[in-house]
Amino acid sequence: MASLVTNQIILHPYVTDSLEVASTTVGRDKAYRSVQYAARFLAWYYARQGFSKESVAQMSAIKSALGQTRKVMRLGKPMEHFQAAVKAVALGDPILSLLAITRQLGYASYLINDALGWAHSAKIKIFSKERISQINTNAARFWALGIFSSILSGLYKLRNIQVRSSKIKKSGTLSTPEKEADKKVEIKNLTAQYYSTRYQFIQDLFDFVLPMSSLGYFNLNEGVLGLAGLASSLMGLQTQKKKVLGK
Repeated sequence: MASLVTNQIILHPYVTDSLEVASTTVGRDKAYRSVQYAARFLAWYYARQGFSKESVAQMSAIKSALGQTRKVMRLGKPMEHFQAAVKAVALGDPILSLLAITRQLGYASYLINDALGWAHSAKIKIFSKERISQINTNAARFWALGIFSSILSGLYKLRNIQVRSSKIKKSGTLSTPEKEADKKVEIKNLTAQYYSTRYQFIQDLFDFVLPMSSLGYFNLNEGVLGLAGLASSLMGLQTQKKKVLGK
């Protein structure tokens, strides 16, 4: 009986799907990031509620450990963003192309600076303490640039989708059933594009507060930042789940 229950748990579709998502680099990163920001929120919450110093320190240690782990996992990722920037040159829309290039170069530069900061924290003393402080600031600036470019791209896409949808809906009934069927399919596709673009836009807004707070533009406490990071991480994990599982 115990063996049957164990097999049912191990072979449960949810476990299988979770393992499939976790087998991807992005899936693991989003899962680690979710726990990291949840721990960041809980460290703040525990401190506010008067929990023991050990409980607060435990959450802070989890946050720091996962943060360092994710930095190591991303060491080769800047090249992916450089390649994406090169591919973005071929986009037909010049505005989307420019924003995509800016976004990818921003993320690549952020990750390079972030990796240098990680090397310093790992006792690889390449730069002085003052220089590392500037590198960490640059990392936050490039991160903010990448996210801001993605936000602008999202707004531009949403506007284009709304304009195209409005034109199609105003066109009235078309001459043949085939054209009318094509019209319905196009409206359906535009609706799907709208919701996926809006989803990414909301995720970017959650992410944007993180580097902006690091740079001192937003005055938000650790609890708010933890929740913002957790929300964006779970949204990213859900997006990766759909890509991997197709559902």
